Amino acid sequence: MPWCAWKSFGGKLTSAPNCAVKRDGRLEVFARGADGLVWHIWQKEAMGKWSEWSMMNGTGTSEVAVAQNKDGRMQCFIIGADHALHSSWQDEDDGGWNSWQHMGGQFVGNPAVIEHEDGRLEVYCRAADNSIWRRWHKKAMGAWNDWASLGGQIASDLMPVRHKDGRVEVFGRGMDHALWHIWQKESAGEWNPWQSMGGQMVGAPAVGRLADGRMEVFVRGSDNALWHIWHKDKGGGWNNFESLQGQIASDPFVNTLKDGRLEVFARGLDNCLWHRWPKKVGGPWGDWASEGGPIVGEIDVASNKDGRAQAFALGQDGALMSSWVIG
Repeated sequence: MPWCAWKSFGGKLTSAPNCAVKRDGRLEVFARGADGLVWHIWQKEAMGKWSEWSMMNGTGTSEVAVAQNKDGRMQCFIIGADHALHSSWQDEDDGGWNSWQHMGGQFVGNPAVIEHEDGRLEVYCRAADNSIWRRWHKKAMGAWNDWASLGGQIASDLMPVRHKDGRVEVFGRGMDHALWHIWQKESAGEWNPWQSMGGQMVGAPAVGRLADGRMEVFVRGSDNALWHIWHKDKGGGWNNFESLQGQIASDPFVNTLKDGRLEVFARGLDNCLWHRWPKKVGGPWGDWASEGGPIVGEIDVASNKDGRAQAFALGQDGALMSSWVIG
């Protein structure tokens, strides 16, 4: 399907955008502005016009991680100038935002957050010694447990994912540039030790879940090609890394199509958006396709209410740029 030309949504941003999909299908984008504060912009109605930029305060040094509480209220997380994690959330669904709250810790990089099946949020951060720490709701929308260490020696941002059975698995790039992961033995249970999956990568991984529950991980290799590794079966064994070729300059991003196929996006060495997807479920991959640019930094992709993909990135002037499927 064809994509429209890139459109500027304005703003003066210094962090990669993070797009969240609200329960009514509207998209909302968060980013850190040139003033160091958190800003956001959202669709007034699903697939409709966008609001003006609105400032949320919250001086930070990281990208903005976003999740949705059980009742639909959005919640944001950012590493502050003091290196602690800070959070702000809506008073009510589609309502105003609370003041930023200090959640402690001393971290580097970008936080990552997931929502459990029961609505609890869990946030993951990387400490200066490259160990991984987590904090999670005791119950949905309730008080938080204290910080707990997952150990490890991870040099990238984290990618936590939730299996169909509720178990969480976290992926990251190790100090040896290999892909590493850690996963729960059972839902809400103890964790296995960190394990290397091999490979030689730069940046952070991206993970998608296939329709049958198997995970597929995508990384930017040391050769700037896209590589992937995936479960052999639902039991958990992994295939070897395989190259999907290309020449990319950003971390990959995975979006799930309506029929369950995984579509992978990245910024190319030419500063254009490139993507690749299987021709059919379980079938061979099609060729790389470019949707133009120029864009800079990392990209984010979300699906509109009707399933059409929409990509977000920064323009060379720091404005938010977007392109989307028009077919």
